[in-house]
Amino acid sequence: MENATSLNYFCLFQVWGNEGRLVELNCSNTMGYSQGYDLNCSIPESFGDVTKLESLIIVDSHLSGTIPESIWNLQYLEQVDLHLNCLLPPYPSCLSTEDIGNQPTCP
Repeated sequence: MENATSLNYFCLFQVWGNEGRLVELNCSNTMGYSQGYDLNCSIPESFGDVTKLESLIIVDSHLSGTIPESIWNLQYLEQVDLHLNCLLPPYPSCLSTEDIGNQPTCP
């Protein structure tokens, strides 16, 4: 889960549950920054191991590639916002158009 841990490291707003599990991850310009975080990475397949995650907000942070199917493992996920990244289709069917938002064409 090294890549997922790296992604967590760069996101300043995190909420941890009673069992020491990550339940909320927010890496976005809604945190008061003029731009999102410059993560410049993809969502790793191992991100599906963060099974207690309830909220995933990564906006305008230069995520690229596809969203791994392991996102289906996130049974408690209630809030997702991934707009303004460089994520490519096909998108997992468990995510709505609103979850994915606008994905601009990236170099």
